[in-house]
Amino acid sequence: PDLHIVYLHAPLGDLDHLGEAYESLGDDAHALEYHQRALELGEEISSPYVPLSLGKLGRIHARRGQSAEAVGFCRRAVERAASMKNGILFSA
Repeated sequence: PDLHIVYLHAPLGDLDHLGEAYESLGDDAHALEYHQRALELGEEISSPYVPLSLGKLGRIHARRGQSAEAVGFCRRAVERAASMKNGILFSA
């Protein structure tokens, strides 16, 4: 694999794992913070994981009863995934 790509994606994975850890502890505020940071970094480096970050943010907002925010993040996740030609999510 391209080591430059691995190097850029490693911090994104760490942020995502922290978000998931806070989710498992029931700390949605910190989970949102770390998933948002993962999203921002993912967008900055054009990561194929951006749709996953968006979906995780949507899931947390849904659990918190914030339906409008949840729908917004989930729609963005679907739109971003559909626009990707390669990566982990794509449309034909």
